Amino acid sequence: MAKIDYLFSLMEPAEHAVYTPHLTAVSCTDRDYLVRLNAEIFDIDLEEASGFVNSSLDDDRCKAWLICGRDAQKPLPPAGSIPSHDPTDGLTVIGCFILYCTPTYASMAGFGLLAEYRGRGLSIESLDLICGKLPQTVKRMDAHTDSENPTACSLYQKYGFVILEELPS
Repeated sequence: MAKIDYLFSLMEPAEHAVYTPHLTAVSCTDRDYLVRLNAEIFDIDLEEASGFVNSSLDDDRCKAWLICGRDAQKPLPPAGSIPSHDPTDGLTVIGCFILYCTPTYASMAGFGLLAEYRGRGLSIESLDLICGKLPQTVKRMDAHTDSENPTACSLYQKYGFVILEELPS
């Protein structure tokens, strides 16, 4: 049986304002970090993670983001810096995603959290934050996930996405 990837779609993303997670843009010089993070989150080898990250970020309309937990008592790091897993710097990386965005359309791939941060409601809070960062002109947002990942499929459906299409792998 062939693996199917689902294309989920959310029409008219709502404006949300939940800011427990914090988003940090990843600069092009930090691709190696993002590759290692993707390999860990999705339990894939570095070569597969590298292929995904590099092919995504070769498109100028794609931008990678880290999802971080923020200690409200600590200042934010400089823009473009990669926070460590050291909670003393105020940010702890908990996940990542890649977003392709035009003025009216957004597409998200590679959305995931590190295993130790799953099951705490942070995925919903992160989606709230992501949708809240979209330009108001965005009328549709798609999210790609593996149909063999029932947790991701359930998350997207719980958030209001509907399966738009089943894509061959």
